Amino acid sequence: MSRTTEQMSGVLSYYKTPKKDSYYCGKLMGACHFGYMKPSLGDWEQFNPLEAQHNMRELLRESLALPRGACVLDAGSGYGVVAEHLRRYGGYNVYGIDLNQGRVSIADKYARARKSPDGSTNFIVGDYGRIPFLADSMHGVFTCETLCHAPYLEEVLGEFYRVLRPGGRLVLHEYTIPPLEEMNPLAQAIAKAMIKRTGMSSIHRFTHGAFPDILSGIGFRNIDVRDITEGVIPHWRMLFWQAVAENVLPGKRLPGSEINLTNTLASLGIYPTADLWNLWRYNIVSAEKPG
Repeated sequence: MSRTTEQMSGVLSYYKTPKKDSYYCGKLMGACHFGYMKPSLGDWEQFNPLEAQHNMRELLRESLALPRGACVLDAGSGYGVVAEHLRRYGGYNVYGIDLNQGRVSIADKYARARKSPDGSTNFIVGDYGRIPFLADSMHGVFTCETLCHAPYLEEVLGEFYRVLRPGGRLVLHEYTIPPLEEMNPLAQAIAKAMIKRTGMSSIHRFTHGAFPDILSGIGFRNIDVRDITEGVIPHWRMLFWQAVAENVLPGKRLPGSEINLTNTLASLGIYPTADLWNLWRYNIVSAEKPG
């Protein structure tokens, strides 16, 4: 079995739809990640997803903690919105790699419209398990909800380690869950359905508390895991009720809502199991390559 065929087909089929491009680039302005709102601020009914997504990108920049001019790899760069944020607010030179040619083309167009002498963004089509960059070439590497899609986890993390310079920073915005066998039957069924439909090949490895052992086994040090679930639940809650209104309530299905059925499944599954059963957590994981 080729990893670029069956192993990656779930990821490609999940992301490779023109209508999904229209959805993300229209409603979400190209941002394919969840947002963060400080739990002490405001009422969730006043939740602004674009502001929350900006906040999440700022948390990523703060976690990278790199100087202006640093070279950073965006592994699973999508439409380039996160890369552009880091260029704009951090002055980084960001190199994005993504499996999806369509998204890379959109990211290139997005970058050309925002050229600046302060930092840069560059995008290529590729598999971040086989990164076409030299060893010790990056000051930072990050994923934003994409590592869960990698079926060959150690190989990918080994590539991240290889391209990082000594002292370089790794930051992962990723979910964790309990072991599948420890979930109640309903939660397990929901989780398995989401994993199958979204190509999250590695999520079963991302059990609560597992990241320090996973990363230390690759060679990373100074590993920190910050659980920010409480600040992400407002976004999950909004998407849940939006999914109910658009796809579940009789007579309420909105035109075009069927284009996003996989995300609807995720929205209907994540929020109740995270909020009621504390199953899904959202984490910022950071680590360093020894210098």
